[in-house]
Amino acid sequence: MNDELHRRFVRDLLEDLQGVSGASLEKLLKPIWDKMAGATVQANGLNLQGAPVSGALDALWPDGSASEASSDKDFFNSTEAKLRHDIRHLRRAAPHIRHWRIFSTRHAGPTARTRQSKRRARYLARGVTIDVYAGQDIADYIVRECLLDDVIIERIAPILPNLRRINEQYAASQRVPDLDRAFCGRKDEIDAVKGRLDNDRCVVISGMGGIGKTELTCAVAHAVRDQYEQIIWVDAADLKDSIELDAFDVRSNGYKLNVIGILRTQSALVVLDNVTVDLDLDALAAKCGPASNVLLTSQVAWGADPLKLEELSEIDAKEVLSAGAPTPCPPTVLKEVFDAVGAHPLLLRILNGLVRDEQVAWEELVEECAYLPSAIDDRRQTVAQRIVRRNLAVLGSRLAPFLWAGSATLDSLLAKRIMGKSGIIDLERWAFLMRSQEGTERLHDIVYASAKALSAEIPIAEQDLRAKLEKLLRAAIDPKKVDFVRVARRHSALLTRLLTERPEAGILRYAYLHSAAPCDLNPELIGDPATDAEGSVNGPEREWVLSIVEAIEISYRNMRDRGDKQAAKHELEGRMPTFDHLERRVGSSSPSLTTIRHHRAKSLLKLGRVLEAKAGFEKLIENDPVAYPSMLQLARLLTDESDRAKTLLFNIIEAEQSEPGSVQISTLIELLATMRRGHLQQFSREMTNRYGVFMAQMIKAATWSGESQPVRAFAAVGPDWAYSQPELFLEIFEEINLGDPSSSEDDDERVAVGRLCIAAAKMLVRLGKAAEAKAEIKRALSFFVALRRVSPFASVHYADAALMDDDPARAGGILDEIPEHQRGSFWYLRRAESARVTGDPGALDLIDKGLAMSMPPKYRATFLAAKADILRPKDPDTATTLLTDAIDCCEDEKFRLELTKRLSDWKAT
Repeated sequence: MNDELHRRFVRDLLEDLQGVSGASLEKLLKPIWDKMAGATVQANGLNLQGAPVSGALDALWPDGSASEASSDKDFFNSTEAKLRHDIRHLRRAAPHIRHWRIFSTRHAGPTARTRQSKRRARYLARGVTIDVYAGQDIADYIVRECLLDDVIIERIAPILPNLRRINEQYAASQRVPDLDRAFCGRKDEIDAVKGRLDNDRCVVISGMGGIGKTELTCAVAHAVRDQYEQIIWVDAADLKDSIELDAFDVRSNGYKLNVIGILRTQSALVVLDNVTVDLDLDALAAKCGPASNVLLTSQVAWGADPLKLEELSEIDAKEVLSAGAPTPCPPTVLKEVFDAVGAHPLLLRILNGLVRDEQVAWEELVEECAYLPSAIDDRRQTVAQRIVRRNLAVLGSRLAPFLWAGSATLDSLLAKRIMGKSGIIDLERWAFLMRSQEGTERLHDIVYASAKALSAEIPIAEQDLRAKLEKLLRAAIDPKKVDFVRVARRHSALLTRLLTERPEAGILRYAYLHSAAPCDLNPELIGDPATDAEGSVNGPEREWVLSIVEAIEISYRNMRDRGDKQAAKHELEGRMPTFDHLERRVGSSSPSLTTIRHHRAKSLLKLGRVLEAKAGFEKLIENDPVAYPSMLQLARLLTDESDRAKTLLFNIIEAEQSEPGSVQISTLIELLATMRRGHLQQFSREMTNRYGVFMAQMIKAATWSGESQPVRAFAAVGPDWAYSQPELFLEIFEEINLGDPSSSEDDDERVAVGRLCIAAAKMLVRLGKAAEAKAEIKRALSFFVALRRVSPFASVHYADAALMDDDPARAGGILDEIPEHQRGSFWYLRRAESARVTGDPGALDLIDKGLAMSMPPKYRATFLAAKADILRPKDPDTATTLLTDAIDCCEDEKFRLELTKRLSDWKAT
């Protein structure tokens, strides 16, 4: 791993470790201890309730050592009281043990390291070894030893918010295929690509299928590996627009990685292999940071100056054809092959396999190449087809799954379940598989075309293959695992065909509903939930229920996202009895009952039947205290019980803190976005003070994973953070991808981005960075200009941006578009400010109207200060009195100090 990337990962994990405490500490360390020991460590530190056991050593190791663990924030301070306590505990509790391991989640500085070194030397003289692992040592071990261990990552990722993103980034960077041992030559082409990467942000390699584009790219990636922090390899066959790289499922496991964020903020080479559309290279280049590049391969030449890959030279061709053969290819045979099919790398390797593994004589190769069509591409296809037919007895069962799936690509897990590892090895030995990214097995196009041409001669065991697919999916749904999502998305076409042939509720339909965005699914294949609920249960009840309730949700979203919300609601209304019918079918003791009731309450909410939905969520929480999604929905509805709503939301956060992984990150992100709601805004500052750092970690994790709505969530708290905790705000703002107005999902997201840019601009002004602030205001305005409809809420912020852009007339015009009955207190504040700057005498009347309206007490100081600004030119005494009143009623200490300084400046002048 690149040193800079390693340091970045360690730093982020060390940040996470600062928030680990209590039961979470030993839940984190136990898997790490086991891995360090290479065997099971006896951890004694937790009782049945998950709390530390008083007096017991935290762990006994198989090698006879013992360990203690701490999250004490003062662990490495000058007194080292807790460290000394742990040493005394080890000495008294186990005097016979001569090797002590002490773990702390806290960072140890140079001075603390020096003390540790001296202490270690003293104890070594007494025959005792003390190993102290500080937070950076734990983080370093995770990065060095654990990132490719899926089992340990699955166990500790819920405790460390950044780990899932780090693991995904690292795993994505490990997807560069190993260079094929048969690869040779291409030195000039490798040098040419390296030269272009030095001068161009984006480089396209084009050429026909099988010509060696992927192999060349692989060779280049290995050659330049040390020049980048990381190399991300992406199978780009399904990529339609570079915008998708903001959140792209690189490993088809449901985790969407922010590839653009990596390009922008790190030194990265992103390989987009097998691009099938003409991407906007200029737009892609503009998103790259100064040390990043994008390398693309495509069968079609496009872009300003693509590098077209030609056939091999005669020398390289002979080397490929002769590799591993008993004798080198004779010149006469080489000429015959050249004349017949040219120096096509893939075909030469397949012919080489005949000689190397099947003991075919060189002279027989000439027969394989005889009687070919006149067109060179047709000749190559014919030779490949002849070779496949010749070996159907061995290869037919290996090619059948690809024909059944209707794709040259199979998910690796599915391929192993169907044909076993031996089948994949057979295909690799014959050079039939491309150098695809990890997690897929992909036939070369020419091989897949040959198999399709011979499909009548290849038996396909449809029922057996279908049963193996269902078994794989069934094992991954409860809880839903990444394998389920990955296979569903990778094989959406197969699921479509299977459901078309046999449309029924069950595991395949449930997988189909996860195979694409709702608006991209076929309504007929989503099914009729009412009919399915009346029909027979096919397979286990759980997956039958899941497929029906999910179909109700997806059917609504399918119609809504296509632009017909009223029709969607009408259809949903008609489906409500299905929930009642499902409850009767499964019975009161079924574990699926909570799922059915949660989906029903959500559906009621979509229909505007708020009281019924509220009652449904209340009942769910009463019966299931950890129904966190229901708890969140209820908090949103408790508009008249704001304190209770706050308690519910804070309970969700604290549940995740005390039991990492117990709350889905999507629920936590939606929770943050919920804080913008009127009855919850008053608690934003309290939430920031109590959980700000933790929630910032959640936003970062969601941003890098491509989780939906991190921008909206950040916008709900970001403006407050920009003022009260600017470092926290900046940490997120620099990493989150705001996109551009055209890529925003809707007007709500555009307003969210605009508000964040305004908050950033105000923060930059306070820091004295006027030019950077101006740039953020311009960006904010670009999002507001793109609004399809300017709501009253949006108009206030749009006008704020215009005022900061020194355009008060524009601000006034924006606000005046809002009907009078929709104007709130902040509308009058912004309108008064724009009138003051233009010299409009109506400014005083406007601010008075705003003050007369109902508002939370914390905002009154802002309005009084604005009125003081209006009055000061003509009535400085009254203005001074108003500013004094503003200071007296100000609830925010930082703002009060700002107002006090302003008052002092006024008096001085």
